[in-house]
Amino acid sequence: MTAPPDYSAQLNATREISTKLTRKEDVSAELWAESGLKPNSRLKDVNTAIVTLKKKVSMLQKEEVENSDGSDDGSDERPRRQGAPGGDPKLAKTKEPSTRARGADKKAMQHAALRGDFDLKVDYVGGGGHDDDD
Repeated sequence: MTAPPDYSAQLNATREISTKLTRKEDVSAELWAESGLKPNSRLKDVNTAIVTLKKKVSMLQKEEVENSDGSDDGSDERPRRQGAPGGDPKLAKTKEPSTRARGADKKAMQHAALRGDFDLKVDYVGGGGHDDDD
């Protein structure tokens, strides 16, 4: 396996060019050559080149990690979470409601009770108050 190329010098040069262009300073020809960009490129093009270079480095690092595992069978060691792409779609549909959803339901029931909308399917019998002073 070959080591991925080192883009740190190119990235640093491109960042320095971006800084100098932002400050409207002159950029040396050596810096343009080191960055791999055309001399006198626009600031927007330089910033786009920085983003592209970062994505390229990230992709190369990801490929390196995937290839260094030694497991080329494509199976994941860790289980996928429910609803994740590639996970079991049945699990995604049957997962329990979140705490936030349960709280919203409880709040809706409380507001309905305050308005006077009572659920008449309650199976307790008793007077209006509690007899706590026994």
